[in-house]
Amino acid sequence: MTHPLGPDHRYARLDQERYLALLARQEWSHQQLLAAMVEQLAGLVRYATRNVPYYREVIGDTEITSLSDLGRLPILTRGAYQSNSSRLVADNVDPTTLPAAATGGTTTGQPLVVYRDPGHAERERAHIFAAWRRFGVMPGQRVAVVVSRPVGPDGAVYRLLKSTQTLWLGGDYFPPERLTEIAEHIREFRPVLVRGFPSTLSLLAQHIVDEQIEMPDSIVAVGSSSEVLYPWQRDIIIRAFGVPFANLYGQTEQVALAVSCPRSESLHVDTMYGVIEIVDDDGNPITEPGVPGEIVGTGFNNVTAPLIRYATGDIAAWDTPDCACGMRSPRLSVVEGRTAETIVDRSGREHLFGRRFVNALFQHDTPLAQVQFRQDEPGVLNVTVRPKAGVDPRFLEDWVRSALSDIHDFTIVVSAFDEFRLTKSGKHQLLVRRQF
Repeated sequence: MTHPLGPDHRYARLDQERYLALLARQEWSHQQLLAAMVEQLAGLVRYATRNVPYYREVIGDTEITSLSDLGRLPILTRGAYQSNSSRLVADNVDPTTLPAAATGGTTTGQPLVVYRDPGHAERERAHIFAAWRRFGVMPGQRVAVVVSRPVGPDGAVYRLLKSTQTLWLGGDYFPPERLTEIAEHIREFRPVLVRGFPSTLSLLAQHIVDEQIEMPDSIVAVGSSSEVLYPWQRDIIIRAFGVPFANLYGQTEQVALAVSCPRSESLHVDTMYGVIEIVDDDGNPITEPGVPGEIVGTGFNNVTAPLIRYATGDIAAWDTPDCACGMRSPRLSVVEGRTAETIVDRSGREHLFGRRFVNALFQHDTPLAQVQFRQDEPGVLNVTVRPKAGVDPRFLEDWVRSALSDIHDFTIVVSAFDEFRLTKSGKHQLLVRRQF
């Protein structure tokens, strides 16, 4: 099939047929999407039960004729995956010959090694670029990526990949002068899309607003992924760039993908990528909009080492399917974070760590630019904060203590200008907790 931008275009390596099929699906009705999803799901389960040892044992000869049939299959937990990783690969396939990736392991401390089909990268690009196309971003156009880690050898904080027209901007620390440098690089590069981690983008956005730095008119969208996006982050990023916001939800395991659209904050589920279920604590499906539960995903793009009903550990809720953009795919109204993110009070009881904590701090006109909660011992919650430009750190510490005064059974220790802990990939964790 001819590539939509020409056979010699630098992005001819993406899965061209899939990319065009995904664009066409954005016009499909709900019934068409559902029928295609069931067909893909049935084919995947049929293949897995015949060719993958683990599923041959736990699923047997179960046939899928509707999405509701998924409920008859067992949920694959992280623990079950770790115990059966070699048995989750198809017969006569050596896992060491497959492309692989490791999850962050930020919640359990134990990363998973995930095996993938050959050609997965081209398929992944097709799905991402099809979603960005809704915002006017075409494959091969200039993209600037802002992350909280070095982006090249020897700790480099600037890297331009001419082959893909991607400018990478990063670093371990972001004082005002570094944020000004990043903003100037973006101005000179004139990208169509600026994307990155919400924590880093919001820090840059606040600096752009504070310093009244004008962004180039080439930018048609700004996007985030890899971390939970909080409302205050979205608000300041939109204020700084003044363009539609593309929020992407995905995982290293690649079992589910959902991306927002220019007309709504809700995330459209990519039904060609996989099936998303939301389940309660007992594994029962949640269908009502607005009721939070855990995301369980079944990915379609990895047949050699499939993940069927994989428990992601992410919390989300359904939205209504109707969207002003016209797409009729299922929608997630919000992605909340991790099910296993808990903190322990001084009596040893666990509490779910959720938006309650960060929302207490990021109110209207908050003096905060960035925050991280850390727990190294029961009953003590360390809150590391970074003030906005011009805010006295001593005032900020008192302000944070006051904002968190209704959180009982914890000793709150506040520090400003302390070092933030990042994952190996440079992600900013809202909560960092030692395993007791």
